[in-house]
Amino acid sequence: MYGILSKTLAAGDDVYDAAYFPLNFAGKTAFGSDTVLNLNGISTFLFEESWWNHTFIDAATLGDGILYTTIDYCNLMGYCYANVLTFNKTMMDNLGLAAPYDLVRSGGWTYDEMLSYMKNAVNIGTDESFSIDINGTCTYGFAFQHEEAPTAMLQGCGDYLIVKDENNFPVLREDLTRIVNASEKLTDLLSPEGNAVMYNTAELSGFTVFLQGRAMFYHTSLGAAHSDKFRSAEFEYGLLPMPKLDPEQKQYATNISQYTFALNIPVTASDPERTGRIIDYICYLSYNDVIPVLQEALCYKGMRDEDSIEMMNLMLETETIDLGVCAGLTYDFLSKIANNELKGKKEFMSTFEKNSKTIRKNIDKLFGQG
Repeated sequence: MYGILSKTLAAGDDVYDAAYFPLNFAGKTAFGSDTVLNLNGISTFLFEESWWNHTFIDAATLGDGILYTTIDYCNLMGYCYANVLTFNKTMMDNLGLAAPYDLVRSGGWTYDEMLSYMKNAVNIGTDESFSIDINGTCTYGFAFQHEEAPTAMLQGCGDYLIVKDENNFPVLREDLTRIVNASEKLTDLLSPEGNAVMYNTAELSGFTVFLQGRAMFYHTSLGAAHSDKFRSAEFEYGLLPMPKLDPEQKQYATNISQYTFALNIPVTASDPERTGRIIDYICYLSYNDVIPVLQEALCYKGMRDEDSIEMMNLMLETETIDLGVCAGLTYDFLSKIANNELKGKKEFMSTFEKNSKTIRKNIDKLFGQG
């Protein structure tokens, strides 16, 4: 799609009113003033209204008000591609555990609380080891398919490697204490034998294990909860936000996946005010009329309760982005950290020192700032 758009831009053709690209294309579109317009310069986008994600807009706005891209509810990936946890409610019932909804409500859903739940699930069964096997009987605390899961867990602490300076441009965070503490807690959560399993092939994956009823938690996107595969589960399941680092953290951080498609207006668009008026109205209708119906649809089989809709509303209110991941600056580094956490290696700072020069160079290349 980007190749097609590039050709029309090069030719100066007014073909597309709007274009949606994954956030991890940010280096090409989201921050490319030569290809897309500043959305804040289009008066018919009513960004102050409730049907826009203000947290995302604040995070993605640069300098004195430059906003090259944003998620919206015209394209429901802006809601459905939130990183969330699903949990096996039936397993919790069988273990005599209450679903963590009240913990979430009280602000006490943390890494430590999740770990205490996971420990109850870990059981080697009749297997010789916790090595993943489609015919295995062991059960795990947490199953997932790739590094985005522990990365999303780390993002749950609410602090990010990339922050904005006094001029509102991205820079590398100087004080990493909180992020390091979060990574070390996640290492304690993920690395003990049986606590977590990461696997992803066509034949077998962390998702397969969860569907077999052999994992208490599973990382997914919010919208996946209505998929045919999810609905084949023979147990009740529920939804939760990513846990906080500690109860003192102000709010949960529901991070949008880097693969979420976000809105861009090409520089060749001849009537961006008209485009803004149309998309803004569609977002208004979607936020007020479509999302509530979508939530009921997500709850149709596996999550037949009001608690899950309450959790979905919480996620809608706390959606945000890790600018470094979405701009393609820190994901490779965080993937290394995720693998270290799984291996029990508390090596955040040493790994950071090896990668910080490259990250700073890429920040300067992308944003033109030091």
